[in-house]
Amino acid sequence: MKERFPELLRVVQQRYEAAGLDPDQSLVILCSTDNYKPLVDAYYSAAMAMGADPILVTYPARPPMSSGPPELIVEMVSMAAQVVDLSFKTMAYTPALTRFRTLLKERGGRKVDGQTYGWKKDIHNIINGPPSDELGKRISKGQEMIDNAREISITSDLGTDLSVARGDPKERPSFVGTFPGHVGFPPPEDSADGIIFFTGAFLIQSPTHQVRMVHEPVRMEFEKGQLVNIHRDNEVGIMLDDWFKAQNDPNSYQLAHVNLGFDHRLVFHHLDNAAIHYYYGGICIGIGSNWDPLLWGGAVRAKSHIEITLLGNDYWVDGESILIGGEFTIESGLRASGRD
Repeated sequence: MKERFPELLRVVQQRYEAAGLDPDQSLVILCSTDNYKPLVDAYYSAAMAMGADPILVTYPARPPMSSGPPELIVEMVSMAAQVVDLSFKTMAYTPALTRFRTLLKERGGRKVDGQTYGWKKDIHNIINGPPSDELGKRISKGQEMIDNAREISITSDLGTDLSVARGDPKERPSFVGTFPGHVGFPPPEDSADGIIFFTGAFLIQSPTHQVRMVHEPVRMEFEKGQLVNIHRDNEVGIMLDDWFKAQNDPNSYQLAHVNLGFDHRLVFHHLDNAAIHYYYGGICIGIGSNWDPLLWGGAVRAKSHIEITLLGNDYWVDGESILIGGEFTIESGLRASGRD
């Protein structure tokens, strides 16, 4: 990866520029000890090259979805006018993250970048996906469609047929990320019903990170927002069923969020955070904790969270198809240029 550092540095600077980094304002770069060092170096060096005087704050890595960074770190970093958080894999779905966002809002600070797990494999798709006005416009249009919807449905030729209510977007706001690659939302907790035949990939966020491709369909059944059955007729189905049971937590079966990916530049087989969440035409279903009262409005806390990304599926907004077989319809206006 050392030979790609100049590319990474250039893209990070583009991200800073798109986020409106003000070199005259205080800037803190937050990371944990298990972040990939060249990634941290790129964010620090790019900020310096733009005339900023960044402060690097590093804390010992914690298990995913445990306590998050220490309270002292949260209090200190939230005093900065601008914050880059490279430790999302430790912060996600923790009280520390909610506290962090609340303090930033109260103190007038802002996050200028983030949404990376800080792994070595994240580098490839960070380089592949610099800020894009064209992508941002498509995502804004898709977000408006989803926020105005009553019901979202997912179907496929394999037999997937899952429906969820959109819910009130004021109470359950959609989310596009610091550098948008998707539109996600947390449906009402009791609204998901139907079946998915899962092929694509999964990322276990907690209690330990694990990611892998899935080629043979796994049948998964949902009732009133809960995953109620995983068929054990192939190796992945057995593994996933055993994994869910091992959590010994009924909330681990909660459907937490539904994301629709828009970024056609990403390479899926890197299986990094961006690929799982933002891949063009991918539908990412989160199962487990959705506790993020400041951002999502979700209130379910669980011991685990897993992202299941479906490939080659259809996405329907109030009965109108905007994605068929993993490709956005021309009529939706969401198809990436050059893919006609």
